[in-house]
Amino acid sequence: MSWHARGVMDGAEGVPPSKVNEYQSTCDKYSVQVDRATYEEGRQEGAKRYCTRANGFSVGMNGDRYENACPGGIERTFLSGYQPGRLMWSAVNNMQVAESAVRSSTYRIQTIENQVDRLYVDLEDTSLTDKQRSEIRNQIRWLRREIDNERDKRRTNELRIPELRDRCNQARERVESLGFVVTDVCY
Repeated sequence: MSWHARGVMDGAEGVPPSKVNEYQSTCDKYSVQVDRATYEEGRQEGAKRYCTRANGFSVGMNGDRYENACPGGIERTFLSGYQPGRLMWSAVNNMQVAESAVRSSTYRIQTIENQVDRLYVDLEDTSLTDKQRSEIRNQIRWLRREIDNERDKRRTNELRIPELRDRCNQARERVESLGFVVTDVCY
């Protein structure tokens, strides 16, 4: 293996300098020594491709973590893109989480309503005892409370969405003012 080539590949993928320790741990099993200096030289060379402002923005927009992979001299450039990208990702993610919660609550309500409908059908069975009918009615009451709780959750999230959309649009405007192009992600 060429430790320089491995370093270049890792650097271009944003792998942190500590990765060499994992390689050494694996190589120790075979009594092979990692050429740390050559690896790090290659990693820094590859990092020049990774640690750009544009890539920082892309990494941040994807919600990926920054692993402190950029050497000090170019880290600021990477972070000047990563931080606005991460801000945008966070705004979009918060909005999507609330929208997903609304969909989840809607599905849960429908599922519970179907259970209630089946229980009403069960109540029509003339062979049921009074005790069995009472148990079914109790189940229906309990399920109706669950529906009410789920409707409250859904409503809470529905009310949050416009504010989260506004925050997302504000973040988009800030990010665009820094020269980044953001597609319409705050739908």
